Amino acid sequence: DDWKARIQAKIKNRVVVPPNIEGNPEARFDVVLLPGGDVLRAELRKPSGNPAYDAAVERAITAAQPLPVPAETELFQENFRELTLVFRPKD
Repeated sequence: DDWKARIQAKIKNRVVVPPNIEGNPEARFDVVLLPGGDVLRAELRKPSGNPAYDAAVERAITAAQPLPVPAETELFQENFRELTLVFRPKD
């Protein structure tokens, strides 16, 4: 959970939230990582209902590379190769 929180925080720091966001929409992304923390693929699994926010999160995922991942190969393969990340602008 600590590593996943670090990954989320690094991405969230780079999200530029559009000014017209109402409520606290949720965008869910499936992210596939390489062992060095580079993003192989980031796919929007559940849109937030605000395409501008979804695009901002996707750009932030790309800009945040390399993401912090554990150096232990087994731990990475079991827990961090494929992640589902949830983003909300007010969390």
